[in-house]
Amino acid sequence: MSDETWVAQLKEGSEEAFQALYQTYAPDLHRHLFYLLGDAQEAEDLLHEVMMLMIQKIGFYTPRLEMKNSFKAWLYRLSTHRAIDEIRKRKGKMTTEWTEITDTEPLQDELYEKREQEELIGELLLQLPLMQRMVLGLRVNDDLSYLEISAILGKDINTIKQSLFHTRKKMKELLLAQGAMA
Repeated sequence: MSDETWVAQLKEGSEEAFQALYQTYAPDLHRHLFYLLGDAQEAEDLLHEVMMLMIQKIGFYTPRLEMKNSFKAWLYRLSTHRAIDEIRKRKGKMTTEWTEITDTEPLQDELYEKREQEELIGELLLQLPLMQRMVLGLRVNDDLSYLEISAILGKDINTIKQSLFHTRKKMKELLLAQGAMA
């Protein structure tokens, strides 16, 4: 079934619709929240809050025909705003627990190097302003279009494009400064 069919059923109180939407979006939302918060457990907790918020606010959702993934954009906007609220509560006290979200087998040299690179990138991402982290994560990790990112963040498409350009440039500078790029 399509998202819009599940959403219509969820509006009627269908548990099956909630389960379907949860299974569809929970992994990507968790990754998105982890990307913003930098803490796997905090992202997991917030994911559950966002899914409960989805149930509470589903009556306010209206599909946008010009957007391919209208519901996904709405759900990401909901989760992004909730993450921003959480970050504001911290008052700038970001953690740097950039570890794998899932358990892995015993590390081999290649896996160890990959994890080190991921941790370095995670630490460098925390140096970026929140808006730049969000734009980069939504575009790179979640593969959303500029229009979808624009709807999620409430910004003009050109602003999103410029932000992504400057973010990539800044990440390259930070990686070069760390000697991570040749």
